Amino acid sequence: MKQPLNDIELAIIINRIIEVAESDSVFSEEEETLVKKIIAHSQDYITELKKALEDGTITPDEQTRIQKASNKILKEAQELAEADGEVTTDEQKIINSLFQLMKVSTGELDYRERVE
Repeated sequence: MKQPLNDIELAIIINRIIEVAESDSVFSEEEETLVKKIIAHSQDYITELKKALEDGTITPDEQTRIQKASNKILKEAQELAEADGEVTTDEQKIINSLFQLMKVSTGELDYRERVE
């Protein structure tokens, strides 16, 4: 079973995503919205992780909830980038970095799958 990211690792990922967004010296409104969405869903992930760790053991059910929260970060970021019918080069860089940093290839996750 895949080890969940801890909050420090997730903070590093978010920081790196912001660096990618700012790498061309232009932080567009679309990039900002995308980064904010990633941060918001990261908070949900951290909440699930902290709940699971309260007793010192991550049960299979808790692992499933953590994985769903992780998938939701990826799914929602991809859907937001696609929402206007065009994924910009900058948005794609952010999405690619997010998938890479979370050690997930786009083929490993059906991000269109309904996340409950």
